[in-house]
Amino acid sequence: MEKSIGSLLLAIVLFTSCEKKEEPVTLPPHGLSMVTTIEMKEDYSQQVCFNLETGAKFTSATYEWDLAFDNRNGNNLILMNTGKDVKAWVSNDTGFAAITSPNGINFDWDRSGAAYDSLIIKDRWLSSGQCNHKLILLDLSNLEPADKRYKKMQVTSVNATHYTLRLANLNGSDEQTVTITKQTGENFTYFSFNPQPQQKACEPASQSWHLMFTRYKTWVSALGATIPYNVTGVWLNPEGVSCTKLVDIPFELITYESVKNLPLQNKRDAVGYEWKGFDFDFTNGNYKIFSNWSYIIQDANGTYFKMRFLDFYDANHHKGFPKIEYQKL
Repeated sequence: MEKSIGSLLLAIVLFTSCEKKEEPVTLPPHGLSMVTTIEMKEDYSQQVCFNLETGAKFTSATYEWDLAFDNRNGNNLILMNTGKDVKAWVSNDTGFAAITSPNGINFDWDRSGAAYDSLIIKDRWLSSGQCNHKLILLDLSNLEPADKRYKKMQVTSVNATHYTLRLANLNGSDEQTVTITKQTGENFTYFSFNPQPQQKACEPASQSWHLMFTRYKTWVSALGATIPYNVTGVWLNPEGVSCTKLVDIPFELITYESVKNLPLQNKRDAVGYEWKGFDFDFTNGNYKIFSNWSYIIQDANGTYFKMRFLDFYDANHHKGFPKIEYQKL
């Protein structure tokens, strides 16, 4: 998707920017700079959770989930896979048969920062802690068969261990009741509608990763307009990980003493995608990396790391292979 939109935007000066698979882990020497490549693949079909302490990678399929259900105590948020182009609309109707067509529905995407007010579904299906049975309409994108693209959903119950959903195609066919089991120790339980409703393993235990390299939609400025655009970037683990960016300070000179008092932010897309930009000096349309940008990351234990990007291509010049240098401070 990024490739086709990118071709359209070449005339615009625009910088753009799940099945479980564990990789063997070799612990890095304490305090030494390490370099690794994150294999997202040329079609961005893999998303990767990465641990800056151990170098561990957890790889899952980018486009094989639709919704993420919050497992964290006191949270009942539902998020969408905007990298797949999933979008939603929450109706005030509570009758399951009230809407049977996507015509006139104002579907929209979650915003990449994941601020509460910028999410579409979030917990709008709750009122005073009780399920209000509001009808949720979903567009699962043109990656799905036309007859299974549009869904409707009600959350009929939620407790400490699971969500219960009433699901159907938007025309009312294939109605089902599905239970989403909350995964203890993980931030979210991931869920796919097609070909059959099922949970997906798309992230490891919340305390075992810092960064997720993934695909998502954000809003970019072009010729005075702001447009939705799919990008490849980095999300922070929402459980205690925060970040700031340093520009034009040599990576080698960044120390714990120089960063320990810096203000940090925990926006999900604080690292984001802008560590790369489109280089119009190359005839083949290449991304250039801003290797003079460093990201200072603090985890839930208060440990600091520094990280910078070195490349976005593999040895055969295939995009989708971010190379990073990182070090524990």
